Amino acid sequence: MNKEIKSWILQNLANFVTCLGLLGAIWILVVAITDPKEIWLIITLAIFVCLTDLADGIIARELKQTSVFGAALDRLRDKVFVIPTTIILIWYYRQAIADLPVVLLTFTWALIALIIFFEIVFLAGWWIFICKRLRVGTTKRGKEKTFAEFSVIIIWLISLTIERYSQISVFQYSIWIIDLALFVTALYTLASVKDYYQKYNELINKENTKKSR
Repeated sequence: MNKEIKSWILQNLANFVTCLGLLGAIWILVVAITDPKEIWLIITLAIFVCLTDLADGIIARELKQTSVFGAALDRLRDKVFVIPTTIILIWYYRQAIADLPVVLLTFTWALIALIIFFEIVFLAGWWIFICKRLRVGTTKRGKEKTFAEFSVIIIWLISLTIERYSQISVFQYSIWIIDLALFVTALYTLASVKDYYQKYNELINKENTKKSR
């Protein structure tokens, strides 16, 4: 391997790690559709995707590889992982969720619907920002929201794995932890909406100020 190739790999290392995470997220979907019994593979891939989210940020900051493309790719990986995986988990647990008490059932569905809805809004919004060449960086609450979402998925997958391989029904207990994590995620999601809206307004005001000069 010559120096030019090594240099190119080093310069794009953060994006390469993000692409691996995106591949892992897509792989989860393929496994869930083609061979849903492979729960161990699904949870292994989910943990791998979470680790890439942690690693690419560290690499980008340490090697100063932050870019608009990298940020967009990172968000795409997160959304491809969070939205479909959550839907898959709902499908797996559709009967167990239906058997929950009405109050808990509606509370769970409301939280999931809220989170998925805003994740779709965030994904559409970020690509609109890119098309307008507006760079809206990730906020602290946005990062905390992503961590909370990943935590929900991992907890849910662990619960599913225990039930699959030990034949012990734990969902009636784990649903309380899952709902708590969903509630925290929903709070971070709503806080992120406010933060991104403020940042968007600031960028628009700056653009208008530049044009008026």
